[in-house]
Amino acid sequence: MFTAFKHRNYRIFWSGNLISLIGSWMQTMALGWLVYRLTRSPFLLGLSSFFSSIPIVFISPLGGAVVDRMNKRKLLILTQSGMMLSAFILAGLTQFELIAIWHIFAIAIFGGFIAAFDAPARQSFVIELVGKEDLMNGIALNSLAFNSARILGPAIAGYAVAYVGESGCFFLNGLSFIAVIFALTMMTGLEQVNDTKEANLYDNLKEGFQYIKNQKLIWNLIVLVGISSLFSLSYAALLPIFAKEILGGDARTLGWLMSSVGVGAIIGALFVAKLGNFQHKGKLVLIAALGSAFCLMIFGASKWLWLSIGTLAIVGFCNVAYLATTNTLIQTTVNDELRGRVISLYTLIFLGGMPLGNLFVGAVAQKLGAPATVILGSAICFIYTASTSYRVPELRNA
Repeated sequence: MFTAFKHRNYRIFWSGNLISLIGSWMQTMALGWLVYRLTRSPFLLGLSSFFSSIPIVFISPLGGAVVDRMNKRKLLILTQSGMMLSAFILAGLTQFELIAIWHIFAIAIFGGFIAAFDAPARQSFVIELVGKEDLMNGIALNSLAFNSARILGPAIAGYAVAYVGESGCFFLNGLSFIAVIFALTMMTGLEQVNDTKEANLYDNLKEGFQYIKNQKLIWNLIVLVGISSLFSLSYAALLPIFAKEILGGDARTLGWLMSSVGVGAIIGALFVAKLGNFQHKGKLVLIAALGSAFCLMIFGASKWLWLSIGTLAIVGFCNVAYLATTNTLIQTTVNDELRGRVISLYTLIFLGGMPLGNLFVGAVAQKLGAPATVILGSAICFIYTASTSYRVPELRNA
């Protein structure tokens, strides 16, 4: 289950990354609280998240080309340092009561710009730490860190906001980046052979898109993730409505729903880590994607709290199994010199699709209601996944 930890560089990177992720989730919760406290506007609350995604949509392909031309460890030190700086700026503005909503939007855009380089670098860096044999285990353990932080970070932030305010959470997040930067500086024996510097960035980008276009397996995996990101994964934006209006609960009910997804995701990450470098990864992708969509349809129709909690736990499990295995298939299929560019498109479709998905569910829920919206979106994903299974034998046999 933990074979990737036999690699020293991966162990120290995973540990530093976990600390940093906890800090990032603390900031995410505290920032949402701050925006709503300043504006009392649900629209501006969603807009701040949307702004952070704009640079990812436009810059991710460029970020992937840069990743393929640079030493990934050095690039990650730069991106993590930039994120640390933005957290400290946010902490200072908030502490001295200078913060305004436009500051938050500007910092969100800056953070999205850095993420356009950081995300493909971080994901394509794993194979350099563990090799292809332990890649799936490494990606699964990264999912374990992410989802553990998703539970721990907001829980810590809830107390931290009460005692040290939002600025304290932002400052602690800034400090948390020291852990991952230190881990990156402690790595040894990493070598990166790269020939893409011989061409210009435009040619690098063109080469990357042409490669993806000609790789049927990779192309269909990325499109499948895009459909899920648009129509299925955006269900989370409607959870407050389910907690209050459908299930007749309060903030604690919302906490149970969100926590059930996190618990299921952690179990899913451990499950995938245990599987290791197994055969027939494509079948797991399809089964997990179908399972997630089917359980979301049940959740959309449910009016019982425990049924809703149980189905969301399975959704969390299936989503991690689906996304971690998809990531592994892409990275083990792609040529090494093109990995950053291919992963950048994966990041663009996955992260960039979520804000558009949130706009979709918000608009449809306004007309049809939250339950019908979730059922409709998950039905679209279920039908598309089933048709992909039929149309793309390369995926079934991967």
